[in-house]
Amino acid sequence: MVIGLALVSVCMLAWLACAFRTLIVLVYAGIALGNTFLSGADEALFYGSLRTSGRVDPYPRLTGRVNAISGPLTTIDLIVPFLVGALCMVVMLAVVATPKEPPHASQKARAARKPYREIIRQSIASLAARPTLRYPVFYLAVVPLAAFFLESIFVQSQAVLLGVPIAAIGLLIMAGQLINMLGAMWSQSLAAWIGEGRLIYRSPVLIVISLALLAALQVFPALLLIAVIGFVTAVLRPLVMSRIQAEVTNDVRVTLLSMLSLIGSGIMAIKRGCLRSMLCWQSVLAF
Repeated sequence: MVIGLALVSVCMLAWLACAFRTLIVLVYAGIALGNTFLSGADEALFYGSLRTSGRVDPYPRLTGRVNAISGPLTTIDLIVPFLVGALCMVVMLAVVATPKEPPHASQKARAARKPYREIIRQSIASLAARPTLRYPVFYLAVVPLAAFFLESIFVQSQAVLLGVPIAAIGLLIMAGQLINMLGAMWSQSLAAWIGEGRLIYRSPVLIVISLALLAALQVFPALLLIAVIGFVTAVLRPLVMSRIQAEVTNDVRVTLLSMLSLIGSGIMAIKRGCLRSMLCWQSVLAF
């Protein structure tokens, strides 16, 4: 986490001074590399700290709050999230660089430390042998992709197609982020009201229906369906992540959570590749 935070904070501050395309590419590469060090480790540290203090039960509510506060910054100004994010990373770096672990825990960890290859093998074996772990991991890697693609790629083009002025698109994105924020904060309350299992199993159906209606109804009010998909996804993440955390053992927690990010990124890359290929073929045929 120290390596990741140092890389991301330096690159975020460097982004503010970027004047050349090559430098921008290097900065984004540095941020991506730093995030690979953070991926899995941050969630594992958060969950482990809660469990050590005997506060595992509010994990979905607390992680929902963490997810909620990160989105709206991007709607203020493109520079704001980089500046605020870099400052937050520097503060986090100061905290992470000076951990105080219980002596018995650190001694036990050193004595039981395994080679990285063995940890990878054990993580894959856990996924293969335990459906209660495997299914939530693939669920969380696949289901949120619909919201990601709509909010990051299609919302602007769809809004312009439906006659929304360019200046108003920022307001639409801000509204969507605020709705996602509410979904993350209300996650545990909605699970208690509707039922966690029912919410997890039926939400993908609602997402699929919303996608179909969004494609079929090419009118301005249909943009609300993007907000519906984002809200449902924001509700789901804390609940499913809590199930994964409860099933993972301490010795492979960080590695397995990193594998979750790897699976999601792999699927996302395939989908983006297919999308780009489809657009290229449409351009060729149109020409």
